[in-house]
Amino acid sequence: MKNMSKPLSLLVVLIVYVVAFLAGLVMFWLLPLPPVWRFLCADVVATVVVWASGLVFSNSSMYDPYWSVAPPVL
Repeated sequence: MKNMSKPLSLLVVLIVYVVAFLAGLVMFWLLPLPPVWRFLCADVVATVVVWASGLVFSNSSMYDPYWSVAPPVL
């Protein structure tokens, strides 16, 4: 996320987290498993989306907020 303004960077992070949330939500509703396993799979999918986005944007800090937000929510 080099050479991006701070507002644009925050917008990118927001979009990544919305996409991760939606991907996890879709996974949760599509799997015919018990709820605990669906939560696990949804969390893995959301984690992969955030992690891959960090690689794409060369920003490992993109993943940091996930660890502080996801565990209490789940």
